[in-house]
Amino acid sequence: MDKLSVLAEFEKIAVRENLEDDAFKLFLLLLVYYDSEKQYGEISRGVIMTSLGKFFPLALLSRAFRRLAALGLIEIVLPPHGKVAKKDSIMIYRIPLATTVRG
Repeated sequence: MDKLSVLAEFEKIAVRENLEDDAFKLFLLLLVYYDSEKQYGEISRGVIMTSLGKFFPLALLSRAFRRLAALGLIEIVLPPHGKVAKKDSIMIYRIPLATTVRG
C-alpha cells in the first residue's frame, strides 16, 4: 500500500462528497496509524483526542467516524456497531482504499 496513493484517492472522494473538516482530519490521523502489513490500524481514543484536540467532543468524533464509514472510507472492527471507544480503549479499523488503490 502506498499511503500517498490512498491519500490522493481519499482527496477526490472528500471533495466530491464535501467531507467535513473533522472527518477529514480524522481520516488523515487514521491513515498515519494504519499498518499496511497487518491490513488494519489500531489507535486509542487518547491518541485521537491528543491529536485532534483535548476538547474534541465525543459526539463530533462519533459523527466523523459514522460519516467516514458511510462513505466506505473506514470499517470499524472494534468496538462493534460503530460505537466510539470509551476512555482510552483501543479502536481497530480497516481502510478499504488501502487494499484497492495501487500506487
